[in-house]
Amino acid sequence: MANSSVGLPQLTQVDWISAQIALIDIRTQVFIHEQKISADDEWDHWDATSWHFLADLPGHTNVGCLRLTPEGQLSRLAVLKVFRRRGVAEALMRGAMQFGAQRFDRLFLHAQLPVVPFYQRLGFRVTGAEFLDAGLAHRPMTWLQASPKT
Repeated sequence: MANSSVGLPQLTQVDWISAQIALIDIRTQVFIHEQKISADDEWDHWDATSWHFLADLPGHTNVGCLRLTPEGQLSRLAVLKVFRRRGVAEALMRGAMQFGAQRFDRLFLHAQLPVVPFYQRLGFRVTGAEFLDAGLAHRPMTWLQASPKT
């Protein structure tokens, strides 16, 4: 999905069974260790049935991940700290949005407050009031540019 010859993220769409070790490692580092989210809040039934995306950078594998649930929710966007600000999160989002646009008429997510502007730049709109999830403030957001295949 991206050209790795110039240092851009390369994405791979994976399933939970085949990529579970890499997905658990990234999400544990970002959500459980960095953000102090409990393991009970991090792991849920959606992992087994969702589409997952892994990002690589030249010379580095499994630097970030994202999942898309069967309901059209983008969630668990995580990039390892040392690889942030290199376009990994945006590449993961754009790749998942492209994938999701072929399957759903809308995509939605729950954005932590500090990253609401990031999602707005990608075309998401705030669609509801602030709420707490795993002890962190979030806003619901929706992208309506998706259109399902017929």
